[in-house]
Amino acid sequence: MCGRLLLGALALLLPGCALQRSFTPDPGAHFARECAPPPASAPLPSTPSGTETRESQQIEPFSPRFHRIAAALGLLPLLTKSVALERERAAKKEGAEVGLIRVRQQILARTVLATLEATSLAAVVRCEQARADLLADSLAEKQSKSRQLATVVSLIIESATMIATGGLILAGHEITEGIVALVGGSLAATIAGVSLYQPGRHDFQHPTNLLKEIWENPQQAQYFPGPVWRFLGEPTEVGKSLREQLVASWKELSHIEGQTDEEQRQRFSLLFGTGGTYTIEDLRSRGAMLEMLAAAIDLMHEELELLVREMLLREELKE
Repeated sequence: MCGRLLLGALALLLPGCALQRSFTPDPGAHFARECAPPPASAPLPSTPSGTETRESQQIEPFSPRFHRIAAALGLLPLLTKSVALERERAAKKEGAEVGLIRVRQQILARTVLATLEATSLAAVVRCEQARADLLADSLAEKQSKSRQLATVVSLIIESATMIATGGLILAGHEITEGIVALVGGSLAATIAGVSLYQPGRHDFQHPTNLLKEIWENPQQAQYFPGPVWRFLGEPTEVGKSLREQLVASWKELSHIEGQTDEEQRQRFSLLFGTGGTYTIEDLRSRGAMLEMLAAAIDLMHEELELLVREMLLREELKE
């Protein structure tokens, strides 16, 4: 009777564990497609390369920050032309007024386009972050439910063991009572231990990996619009670009340094590849990395505001 009771408790546990394996919902492929950014469009005419940007002359009286964001947007040739046309307009040269209006329209159009590109890309990054966080939360909930179930089953086994051992003691079967107590206690401890050390894992795919381009720093980014990519690669006041600062922070966040070569290779393949089997910790790391990338892209809006503000201020002073 006692043996059948313990076997019955174990039978209750096994189907429960099987159900737990199918609990975690999978982020659908449709959601993944929504997060994928469009390929970077072809550069606009007259957009300078990184080398041309760094070698461009400073245009008075704009600030160094102004020149950095203007270079990222490819505005320096247009701004130089605008300054020249302003001089021609002041000299009453024919056609200078119309030419100046056209150049300023181009400057405005490129500034608006860069703003939209930065906003759109930040939204894509946050969409990817939401995917990772959603799956991590789901796995954590699954793990919590699994532990709760194991706790309940362990209590049932312990209660059944106590009842069985009590009955055996009253019946005078001391040896059998010891065996039942040993088996029941071991089984309850094993179930509780397995639930505590059961890692949450799930397949998570990201064919379009924005983190990879930040990490590898290709000459031409595939998924970053040109102005955003140049903005992230331009040195800041601290001497390092935002891309370099992101990579340094990711190394610390992901604990990549200090691991074995094999662990490092697996970590690179997972975070900067097309996807794989993620743990909750891996998903949290990826979500945090994407959040930092989105915040860096958002900083571009501050520089765009400064760009417009300095141009308006210069125009007002000239009037």
